[in-house]
Amino acid sequence: MKGEIDLTADQRRVVLKLIERHLPDTGVWAYGSRVQWTSRSESDLDLVVFAGPDQSGQVADLREAFEESDLPFRVDVLMWQELNAPFRGEIDRDYVPLAKSTSGIPSSAEETRYSDAVTINPRIPLVRGQSYPFVTMADITSGHRCAEPGSDRPYTGSGSRFRAGDTLMARITPSLENGKVARYCAQANESEYAHGSTEFIVVRGRPGVTTDMFAYYLTSSDKVRRYAISQMTGTSGRQRVPVDALANCIVSIPDLATQRHVARALSILDDKIELNRRMNATLQDIFRTVFQHLLTSNGTGGSAGRLADLASVGGQVVDPQTLPADTPYIGLEHMPKSSIALAEWGSASDITSNKLTFCRSDLLFGKLRPYFRKAGTPPVDGVCSTDIIVVVPNRQYWHAFVLGYISSREFCSYASQQATGTKMPRTHWSVLKQYPVAIPAESSARRFQDAVGGILDLLSANIHEDLRLTELRTTLSTTFFGKLDRTHTSLSGQ
Repeated sequence: MKGEIDLTADQRRVVLKLIERHLPDTGVWAYGSRVQWTSRSESDLDLVVFAGPDQSGQVADLREAFEESDLPFRVDVLMWQELNAPFRGEIDRDYVPLAKSTSGIPSSAEETRYSDAVTINPRIPLVRGQSYPFVTMADITSGHRCAEPGSDRPYTGSGSRFRAGDTLMARITPSLENGKVARYCAQANESEYAHGSTEFIVVRGRPGVTTDMFAYYLTSSDKVRRYAISQMTGTSGRQRVPVDALANCIVSIPDLATQRHVARALSILDDKIELNRRMNATLQDIFRTVFQHLLTSNGTGGSAGRLADLASVGGQVVDPQTLPADTPYIGLEHMPKSSIALAEWGSASDITSNKLTFCRSDLLFGKLRPYFRKAGTPPVDGVCSTDIIVVVPNRQYWHAFVLGYISSREFCSYASQQATGTKMPRTHWSVLKQYPVAIPAESSARRFQDAVGGILDLLSANIHEDLRLTELRTTLSTTFFGKLDRTHTSLSGQ
């Protein structure tokens, strides 16, 4: 896109004056030969205006004003919403803005069907029997922009297929309700192409209409996701979104330049959120390394004992109906595997049965299927599932030491071996408290707490910052894409 067009200063002044008089605060682009500097003195000036249907009279007045002007050439004025996708793409490749909209999402935004704005389940050339990266539903974390495959699998001819940059939207309950929408992020040494669960709808930007990144943010927006949820069919617990149901979701699509600005604004927030999460993963590695070094170097300076010597079980049974609706609630579904950072929680308004209280100085351990290593330090006070054990260190300076034990592979292996039940094995504090530990001397425990206390504080600070950034991203997304209007789900006359 060049910065100037082939007009004299006086001609440009006349053009801008007429635009301001007849289409104030409306986006206007120049394109064609006068932008490409291939024009002659009599060549037309080609303009496209981002006016809404209610401005058609003003556009007609502008056309008439140009005809009656003293300009020595013809001015062709087209409306963006009346152009087809290929023509829009041609203009978008080489234009000069003459006037900008001043109304947030510009007046260039056009209402269209979601299925016309993006490409759904595009064709991908995978070879049957060849191995490609495979993405499962578990590889997508709510609120995370990137989906990274856990392993390679041979392509069998079924399942979803996609390439780097495509958006994966869960189509099954409860994954969609939980916000599982992400872009496939291929690693540097991986194939651009991949496959995955049959429960994904694959979305890509439509050439000349939407960019891939804008298609991701559109798909993950509250408007599209809630519409998809409202269209689920099937038996309770196994409901799915029919792909063709998305055709009647009406969305507003701005011009490609605006799409890039929108995606950039949201990407800046996501970049910071992902940076914090990567930092937290590194901080957890440092915590575990320091803890293991302390144990293997015999640096505890203490004596042998049991976990019960370091901690006890806590948590008071409470009826959530008696709590403020916004009281944080942590269930097993909120606790990630093998991570001490508990970054997600719900609220008391979402639950009905009795729960256990906890505070941020406590530790939480998932007693159901303990081989998942669900143990961590909560960054908030709240209530938790009764399938979570609230572990209370007997001394404040044993907090990090107890966390190191209950989040270790060895402890979770011990808990799994002692668990009862076949399909849904559970462990109990009466068993866990017998786990053999090294009881650190007070000086060693305090040094360790001082050494890693800052790490745990930073983990918590990053989690809270991510929460604020996510709320801001949601607010901006709603501003850009709007909320679902259930009375506005189809284009009139179509």
